[in-house]
Amino acid sequence: MLKQVEKPFEFEGVNLKVTVSIGIAEFTTEVGEEKIIKNVRNAMLLAKKDGRNKFKIN
Repeated sequence: MLKQVEKPFEFEGVNLKVTVSIGIAEFTTEVGEEKIIKNVRNAMLLAKKDGRNKFKIN
């Protein structure tokens, strides 16, 4: 996914490059929705802190 998103593209005559930081968390039925969202958010923040345009698994 990161490789696909990082390809430059043109929008209204301007060349743009987009980067993404992705957080991934394991889903289990024992963990509540709020905890999963918190884990995903924490993983995303770690990806940003580590230099952006990365993914982290929490």
